Amino acid sequence: MIDTAEKSYSIEYLKKYRKLYPFIGRIGNPSRYTRFLCNAYSILQFNAFEELNRTACPTLIIGGETD
Repeated sequence: MIDTAEKSYSIEYLKKYRKLYPFIGRIGNPSRYTRFLCNAYSILQFNAFEELNRTACPTLIIGGETD
């Protein structure tokens, strides 16, 4: 979570919230990875290609053979 924050937020935002990192680190690490693995496997099997034609607004879709 901290790595994502460091790459996603502005320097001003990070200056305010870096002091919370020790707390975030404790709550951000799950004791079990069962939910994560369930979600990861679901994502790997997800395919919305047949639904792309239903997109009604301008959209940039990026994908690849081995995403």
